[in-house]
Amino acid sequence: MVLVNPNTDRATTAMITGPEALADATRHVVALVQDLVHAPEGAPMVVVAAFGDPGVPELRDAGYRVTGIGEAALQAAAAGGRRFALATTTPDLAEAICGLVDRAGVADLFTGVELTTTDLLMLAEDPEACREELDAVVWRCLAAGAQRVVIGGGPLSDAAADLAGRYPDVIVEPLTAAAAVVAYSRHS
Repeated sequence: MVLVNPNTDRATTAMITGPEALADATRHVVALVQDLVHAPEGAPMVVVAAFGDPGVPELRDAGYRVTGIGEAALQAAAAGGRRFALATTTPDLAEAICGLVDRAGVADLFTGVELTTTDLLMLAEDPEACREELDAVVWRCLAAGAQRVVIGGGPLSDAAADLAGRYPDVIVEPLTAAAAVVAYSRHS
C-alpha cells in the first residue's frame, strides 16, 4: 500500500480548505504517486489521505488501484442502505464534498453536509472545542434523519474516534474506512 497524505503539516492542512487548494492538491498527489509508483500495473493499492480525495479520479483513470479516505468513508456510511450525513469544519469544501458523494455513487442516501460554526483554524488549535462542536453537528445530522455520520477531514480523526465511542455504529471515521478497503483488496 502507498499512502499519500497532502495534509503533512498544519500549514498544508490549513491550505486545503477550499476548491482551489483542493485542485492544487490534486496535481501534487498525482505527480507524487507517479514519481513513487512508476507504472500502475502490479502496483500496490494507493490511499489518498485527504478527505476531498484529490487525485483519486485522475489516478484511477491512469490505471492505478486507488481509494480516497472520503470515498471509502461515504461508501462505508451508506453500506446496507443507511442514510448518512457528513459533519465537517470546512464550509468552503461543502460543494466539493457533494461532488464526492455523487462520484461515490451514494447520493440517494445522503442527507447533507452539516458544518461547525467556529473558524476551522481555531478548532484545529483546540481539539476539545472541535470535539464539542462536532458532537453538536452529529446531533443535527441525526435529527435530520441520518443513521450514520461521516466525520469529514483527515485532521479530524482524533475527534472522530472520540465521537465513535459516544455514538456506537453511527460515526464513520475516514482513515478506518480506507484501511478496510485496503484489507478487502488484499483478500479479493
